[in-house]
Amino acid sequence: MIVLDLATELEAAAHAATTTLTSGLIEALRRFPNSTVSDDDSTLSFAAVYEAALRRSAVLRGRFAVGDPVVLRSRNTIGFLIDLLGYLLAGLRPILTVGAGVSSAQLRHMRERATPECDFDWSAVALYLASAGSSGGPKLTPRTHTDYALNIWLAARNAELTPYDCYLVSIPAAQNYALACPGILGALLSGSRVALTWATDYDGISAAIARHRATVLPVLATQARPWYAAAAQADSPVRLVQVCGSGVTAADVHALGGLFGATVQHSFGTDAGLLCQSAPSDDLARRAAGIGRLLSERDEFRIVDPDAAGHGWLEVRGPCTVTTYLAAPNVDATTFTKDGWLRTGDLARAVDERHFVVRAPE
Repeated sequence: MIVLDLATELEAAAHAATTTLTSGLIEALRRFPNSTVSDDDSTLSFAAVYEAALRRSAVLRGRFAVGDPVVLRSRNTIGFLIDLLGYLLAGLRPILTVGAGVSSAQLRHMRERATPECDFDWSAVALYLASAGSSGGPKLTPRTHTDYALNIWLAARNAELTPYDCYLVSIPAAQNYALACPGILGALLSGSRVALTWATDYDGISAAIARHRATVLPVLATQARPWYAAAAQADSPVRLVQVCGSGVTAADVHALGGLFGATVQHSFGTDAGLLCQSAPSDDLARRAAGIGRLLSERDEFRIVDPDAAGHGWLEVRGPCTVTTYLAAPNVDATTFTKDGWLRTGDLARAVDERHFVVRAPE
């Protein structure tokens, strides 16, 4: 699935339904062999990354059976990407974790305990996104080849990624936002250069921007706020800053825009597939107001039990939104409605049938 080859969501959805995320990534690595992936220590071409991933997959095939779940912990290095691609090429299902995450033994135990209310084809899973969960214990979000590929295409199109971009990742690489919104995978599928750094402070990220001539920068609002007192960058190559979280404010949008001299795109989403973003072409007032658009034409949302101001509980469903978790049985029962809506647990207000505003936590 090369992003630029598919002009419409209908084409992208049809393509995603008849192929795999793995085959799309292989195609991209071959199509753009001279594009590069960099970290704080080295740079490899897409061609070299592909060769390294093939070698990694050969080793993994000797250790695991096709379809096995294998834990992969987040690292902002080329090695993390090679491991991820190697796992996928070997037909494994990586469990992507940030921090301790869950073990393969816990996964087997959770599979025994899980009793999803809906039918789900577990063989279609490409990878799992791990989260700590709450009182119900750890949970894994299963992302299929089809829904994840479409998710990536929608976000990459919205960010207007091209082979001339460089996508700089300073947040944990295994987070869904850094990986697929459009993330590292969206950059690969667009032929964009990818740069990973361990730096999270303004000086370190500024140095990485200059070193890699980065054009797209995803950040967390909580990460970026300490930067706002710094001097604005002169002649920054950054064209788009993507800031995510339910607590993003107009002050964040204005501060980041002034700091990097770039358009700021507000994003709100979950590991479960909901992705709502402003478009780079939206006017500043709309972006500063936190008004995002559901990226898929088939996405739906509803506001449950709204108050007098219109704020109520946000529920969503759509082609990229999961319908079950791999977790304790009570997790699905409390998270999904019987008619297929995902309860996000966030308060939001509808703007129109495609746009809403998430209320910042108090």
